[in-house]
Amino acid sequence: MDQLPKWPKPWDLTGHLPEWRGIRTERRTYVEHVTGDFELYDDTTDPYQALNRVCAAAQDVLTSLHAMTVALSTCAGDSCRRLENQ
Repeated sequence: MDQLPKWPKPWDLTGHLPEWRGIRTERRTYVEHVTGDFELYDDTTDPYQALNRVCAAAQDVLTSLHAMTVALSTCAGDSCRRLENQ
């Protein structure tokens, strides 16, 4: 049987890792990838970020982290500083 072709991974197409955005709070690290994947780590109990807790997280936590990520990715200047201090 012939070997099946390997499908390229998103980072193989550009030579770089997929684009992402995220935030880190005092307790959590939250990441949104352009591939549609999400990551959420509790940095207090999992400082090495070995366990992605996004599936077990409460919807209000994810909604809040997403909103803050969007706000910080579109702000500029002093408005970013105000957001960071919330």
